[in-house]
Amino acid sequence: MLLKPSRWGLAVLLLLATMVIGPAIAAEEAQPMGAAPIEATLRGNPYSGAVHTYQVAYPGGNTSVLFRLRSLTGDVVAEQAFGLMLYRPYAGPLEAGVTAGGAYREVGYSRPDAGLLTVQVYNYSRKAITYELAVIGLAADADGSASLLSEPVAPEPPAPAEVSLSEDSTISLQGALAGNRAGSFAEYRFSAVAGEDLTITMDNLPIDPAFGRAIGYRVYGPDGSLAAKGVEMRPHHWWDTFVAKHTGDYVLQVHNYAPGVTLTYTLNIER
Repeated sequence: MLLKPSRWGLAVLLLLATMVIGPAIAAEEAQPMGAAPIEATLRGNPYSGAVHTYQVAYPGGNTSVLFRLRSLTGDVVAEQAFGLMLYRPYAGPLEAGVTAGGAYREVGYSRPDAGLLTVQVYNYSRKAITYELAVIGLAADADGSASLLSEPVAPEPPAPAEVSLSEDSTISLQGALAGNRAGSFAEYRFSAVAGEDLTITMDNLPIDPAFGRAIGYRVYGPDGSLAAKGVEMRPHHWWDTFVAKHTGDYVLQVHNYAPGVTLTYTLNIER
């Protein structure tokens, strides 16, 4: 016996047919709106990191902008320590998420106010990485650059200070770090054995809250990968605990992206 399909049944069948035979256009196929992507090579630095820093003139008006980073090197191991950070005006960083099975790193931005956005490509691996950086959502300038302007990279930080930790010890370190829009860094190197539990805290004197999360710290392992990242548990107090995955030297990096502001801090490293 044949059943006569209802009007709703026909609609469902048509929808299913469209889903099966219709063109599949992935979001990753979107192209910049007339803007030519930047292609560059960034050397590796597993301790203090290597960075390329750019500024983008954001027009405001809740314009949706997408920053997309793609490695052209094809080294899966090195790319674990490679990425993209977006720094908002007078605010903290937004880290790009990984999309398309690791093919891209993307971060979006949409706000009512105009201003300069700082885009930082970083490489904490031991290998140079060639990448492509595209800005999607902004009309291109006459040269096709989509208002993407090079900015002087922050000076190379000094070599990490050596920190000696005995078993079951806590060591306190004090410092002051002048801010820079491209990032200022103070670094400390200490050794750890795989399986060790470590706790790191940072207390800082108050700075203008308008700078948001422009300050903080990160810990990088012997292989250059991120091992820990300070979380602000209460105002002016940062904390994280982690288990060392590898035996070797770890680098604790304090950062300050608040231009013209000096960060005064105390670090405690406990094992």
